[in-house]
Amino acid sequence: MHQLTFLDLAAMLKIDDATTVENFGGRINSSFFEGANLLGSLKLKGYVEFTATVGTNPVGLSEKGKNILLLLEKESEKEIGELEHAVLESIAEGYNKPDKVSSKLNVSEKDVAVNLYRLLKKGYLEHSFRNGKVTVVLTEKGFSSIGEKWREILKKKEAAEKPLPKEEPKEDLKAKPPEEKEKVEAKKPAEKKTRQEILEEAALETEGEEVKELFSADGPVKLDKEKMKESKNAFYVEKYKYIAIGIVLLFIILLLLIVFVR
Repeated sequence: MHQLTFLDLAAMLKIDDATTVENFGGRINSSFFEGANLLGSLKLKGYVEFTATVGTNPVGLSEKGKNILLLLEKESEKEIGELEHAVLESIAEGYNKPDKVSSKLNVSEKDVAVNLYRLLKKGYLEHSFRNGKVTVVLTEKGFSSIGEKWREILKKKEAAEKPLPKEEPKEDLKAKPPEEKEKVEAKKPAEKKTRQEILEEAALETEGEEVKELFSADGPVKLDKEKMKESKNAFYVEKYKYIAIGIVLLFIILLLLIVFVR
């Protein structure tokens, strides 16, 4: 079954008693062949009638076509609902082709066609033909009907279309004279020094070979094992020598007591 589209309805609205196959293309701002193809599609769906003969070929709406328009005229008297508002918002976002609106809302082209026709008759939108296709745009009434919603849509659209800030080109120091190079280098933030560099500078500024060796590029000085052992022994001798002397003296006193007691 052939589905009714808004293109069909908009085309039928262009047909009157003076319409012919020959002049229909001009009525829809299209070529003769584009107009003839559209009329052929309408005839195949049963919406129009014409006979191809030599000379002028008048075109008229069929009973089916007339009944569809009468039915839609009655439907247009109803208040617009959520689907009509969704259609208006889609058009505000830039979906100005009926088939694009249908795809965005995931609604059949027939339902979109009926709602577009109702909005057209109520003055919420306008339509135009070009190259056998139809586009729709909102009127002032259409924009006003969606209120703050369309303002948010336009803001999002403008933000998406706003170009990203361009990166400033880096200065070529080679092409600058020495004076300019010094100024640019002075403006640059000081580079962070590594731990090794800080230690090396400290070593160079401090007198004494021991400190310089400790912070040399080769790292901390490795101590000799024998020296470490000697240093350790000297530490314990110094720490416990008085205790050892006391123990020796005590032992001598005990020996003397034993001798005198006998």
